[in-house]
Amino acid sequence: SSHAHSNRLRCTCDTALVSEEMSARQAVAAGRIQIAWRSSRVRRAASSSSATFFREDELCRLGVPDELVDDLIRREARMLRRPGGTDKPTGVQDFADESCAPRIPREVRDLALQFIRALIQMTSSPQKCWCDAQTLLDAYCIQADPCVDILATLPALCLALVGLLRKMDASVLPVKTSCLVPHAQLLEQYLRAQGHTVSFATEEGLAICEHQVLETLKWQINLPSIDTWTYLYCTRFNVFTDGVYLDSLLWMWNQSSHLRTALVRWQASTEHLPPRAAAAGVLGLRAICARLLPLHALCPEQMDHDSWGNLFSGVFREHRGALPTCVLSTDQSSQVMEALVAAARLEAGELIQTVCKVAFVLRDLMQESQRSTNPTEHPNAAMPAAGLVA
Repeated sequence: SSHAHSNRLRCTCDTALVSEEMSARQAVAAGRIQIAWRSSRVRRAASSSSATFFREDELCRLGVPDELVDDLIRREARMLRRPGGTDKPTGVQDFADESCAPRIPREVRDLALQFIRALIQMTSSPQKCWCDAQTLLDAYCIQADPCVDILATLPALCLALVGLLRKMDASVLPVKTSCLVPHAQLLEQYLRAQGHTVSFATEEGLAICEHQVLETLKWQINLPSIDTWTYLYCTRFNVFTDGVYLDSLLWMWNQSSHLRTALVRWQASTEHLPPRAAAAGVLGLRAICARLLPLHALCPEQMDHDSWGNLFSGVFREHRGALPTCVLSTDQSSQVMEALVAAARLEAGELIQTVCKVAFVLRDLMQESQRSTNPTEHPNAAMPAAGLVA
């Protein structure tokens, strides 16, 4: 049955998945971040330059200058904008209804992402490849010609994305992705059981698929993922706050890891919620949890404080009894807010609206998870629950 195929695929892809893989990724990332950020603080103590000049110098030294952020924003917007599409205003609550990949149902996309994760593990690829592949998958679904049946070649597409990322990464040896073709059978079987027409993955089909991805994305496959943006924001935030909140920042990075994973699996990247916005929203919410910002600091104008508190409680279940209170003075929390705004290259109002958007998506994710009483009937809905508990 379709559920049997789904469960077999899920068991294959989820081997040592959530707790073990995520904790390992957190340890490596946190170690790398501590080295970079603590060295930044040491260098800052020895500097006699003006604050503004020094911060600009530090941003360049750490590889996160304003120019890079602006370039990544433009590149991301270009790839997530539908060909011939026009910008239109979207409400805070209804924006998530815009799907960047209507040809891929949410549950199928989630299984494809799990299949990609399994391929990354089998090829010993860097874990960041998973978020990179997710961004490429969503961008390809947006930019691909409407005549292209993405579902028909989805298994080969997953193989092609992993192969292209491996070829682009100079730190790893290229892998012959054609050797992974037999592993695509489980995903093919599941899609066929759901009534989809799926082509058998072959070496020739894989080569064609890689070429289609490159042509569709105009060879721009080095796109920033939610993890890329989070690292950029955190590094920049640490510079703007002179390293004062480094310990809290490391906590925010680690605690947001499961949130980012759940968000990526639940919500496809769109021009209305690109990875940069998702990263900024999660970071803002975690700043409240870390007690660096008062809850009302990120409350949008269209909501009263009680409604905003209820929304926050709907996302973070551990705070339902008592909402977090800021431990900083008014001046200090204002400086934190200014640092977040500067780190994300947003206006204060834009950051607040972005945090609100992400909060609504995470609340919907939580509600769907709670409605799921039978994981075998709702495999995708049952997934994110553990990721939303701090």
